Amino acid sequence: MTVVFQAGAFGGNDTGNGGQTNRYLFTPSTGGLDQVRVTFTAPNATFGMQTDHCSIGIDDGSNTGSVTATPIELKFGGVSGFNIAAGATAVSDWTNFTWTAGQLLIAIWDMNAASQGWSDFSKPATTGTAGQLWFKGSTASWNVQTVSGYGGPATGLIYGVTTVEIQSLGPTVDGSVGGQIFRMRQPGWRW
Repeated sequence: MTVVFQAGAFGGNDTGNGGQTNRYLFTPSTGGLDQVRVTFTAPNATFGMQTDHCSIGIDDGSNTGSVTATPIELKFGGVSGFNIAAGATAVSDWTNFTWTAGQLLIAIWDMNAASQGWSDFSKPATTGTAGQLWFKGSTASWNVQTVSGYGGPATGLIYGVTTVEIQSLGPTVDGSVGGQIFRMRQPGWRW
């Protein structure tokens, strides 16, 4: 496992964002391997963070929050979205997703209407490069490639996303036993 984006120090609470969709642009420190997982952090205040869906995509370069293809959903314990207490973190499941070095990524999260916000972190990021946030109220965009009419970009802090990690599924071994052909992949194997 390799950390490719890590937020700086806690910088405050971003609240009053129930029902809002958010798209945070950042530059990972390297290209992707086979899988990615993303950590989000709830406000360090009196309320938690609840999302209906989260996803990730590759920035399309339009400076609008749009991505190159339909975003890939991030699940938490095999289900869409999460509901965490104040100050807690939610770590997505490992998700098949890759990119090349130099590409910018966009983490997307659709806030549940009952949710309030997320934690903000000071720039600069300790790993990778912090970017900017686009947002839009009363909508969902976790599975939308091209977006328009969003507020922002907000650029002062690192918003919501705490950590992004990657891992390789490892090499595959092809073979046959009793005339049956198989392919086996061992998680964690390295080349």
